[in-house]
Amino acid sequence: MERVRPGPFPWYRGWTMVGLGIVMVMMSVGSVLYGYSIYVTPVSEELGLSRETINSGIVFQHLGTALLTPMIGRMLDKVKVSTIVAISGICMGGGLMALSIGDALWPKAALLFFPISFGFSGAGSIASYVLVSRWFKVNRGRAMAIVAFGQSGGSVVFAPVVAQLVAAFGWREALVYQGAFVGIALLLIAWGMVDRPVEGETEPKPKSLDESEPVPQVPDEPPLPLKQIIANPTFWVLAGIVALTLAVVQATVVSLVPLANGRGIDLVQASTLISMIGVSGLLGKFALAIIADRFDRMKLVTFGVAVIMAFAFSLTLELGYWGLAISCSLAGLAIAGFWPVYSALLADIFGANSLGSVEGLVAPIISLTSAGAIYLAGVTFDVNGDYRLTFLIFGAALGVALLLSLSLQFMQYRRARTAKS
Repeated sequence: MERVRPGPFPWYRGWTMVGLGIVMVMMSVGSVLYGYSIYVTPVSEELGLSRETINSGIVFQHLGTALLTPMIGRMLDKVKVSTIVAISGICMGGGLMALSIGDALWPKAALLFFPISFGFSGAGSIASYVLVSRWFKVNRGRAMAIVAFGQSGGSVVFAPVVAQLVAAFGWREALVYQGAFVGIALLLIAWGMVDRPVEGETEPKPKSLDESEPVPQVPDEPPLPLKQIIANPTFWVLAGIVALTLAVVQATVVSLVPLANGRGIDLVQASTLISMIGVSGLLGKFALAIIADRFDRMKLVTFGVAVIMAFAFSLTLELGYWGLAISCSLAGLAIAGFWPVYSALLADIFGANSLGSVEGLVAPIISLTSAGAIYLAGVTFDVNGDYRLTFLIFGAALGVALLLSLSLQFMQYRRARTAKS
């Protein structure tokens, strides 16, 4: 068979898709998840908003994500990923720019609810993992771990830049610059995407495979029916684990800069705590890229939950800047790898061609749980004047996630023993 030309570069095009996925995740996650935290203090001060009210904005975004992501996930399994990413770029860029206009809260809530939520879901982690899972089977864990570098890039690149833009120009102008850049970048990324390998393109053979052994390929088959996915008990246990864990992570990121501000740390310095999560996350992803396909993914998920739980409890202590910096750096190692390991686990269980549908079904659970966690953080702050009670509750919630993860491991162990006997 004639070998297919791999494009402008002499390597497997799957790695080019990984590179595009990195930048795509950095744009979406950096703009919404990490970027929102930077805007909390200046926007609330200028508009005279309570912490509960300002946190309600990101709650609306999570509600929009909960509503839209099941549809977007199914579309990713049936429509070209590049098409969804292009639409998302227009929605995300335009929505961010429109947020800078006026002081009325309901229009801003509507922007967060629909166009920004669509952009976040359609050009974020789910879309990039769906794309990469179609190009890789043997090296899937490694490829997804590398894509997750974009999450760290979102904090390392976006958080300090946005903070400097806000400090130099004010939050309104910062939103205009940010929106224009993100919209154009995502359109360019969509233009360079290829959905899946063509005939003749095969994933490079890893060293773990024997010379005579063929490289397993991702089958081009239709996605599983939604009823079959929902009927699987493993789906619900995993959804509970990831929803509790990511809800705490997202509420912590939104609350981290205000928490530091409340301890006398200025805005720019406080924003470096988010960057520290990102920088340590880069190290965690380097390690994950090496071990992701060598260790049981369920055990890696359990370890990540345990570390993030310890991080939540550490924030109940009166730590100064350096104490927070150390805690954030350690937590970043686990946070960085949690989503790619979880997504690779879903692709293994349900198949790469159903990953968008499965992630789409889980996303509303994550979004609603995260919205509740973020709202709770605002309410408990307004009641107590600090975040101690908030992170006690978060630590307890992660204890539940840890028990669920351990129980799933135990069930897998029992099934394996039964199969052997």
